[in-house]
Amino acid sequence: YGAVASCHPSFMGQEKAMAEALQCPVCVIPAEGDPMEGVKEVTDKMPLADKCVYKRFDDQVHGFMAARGDFTDPKVVTAVTEALTILIKFFDDNL
Repeated sequence: YGAVASCHPSFMGQEKAMAEALQCPVCVIPAEGDPMEGVKEVTDKMPLADKCVYKRFDDQVHGFMAARGDFTDPKVVTAVTEALTILIKFFDDNL
């Protein structure tokens, strides 16, 4: 792959191992409670670190961009819009 992304990911304790296997830029958009610090720790040391994006949305619940997102809440809509903008720029820059 040329680039990959994950929004409010759940790797069930395998975050670091999965990050260590990456061979392309990654964009990670975790929400509240998504333990993705290990991914950032690994990607920050990768040769591709300058192409990776990590943006936490701690004011949003896991799943805010999908089924758990309350799209009647303007704060959720704003967060989703920001996250989608990040994803579009990431893929434009890396694909």
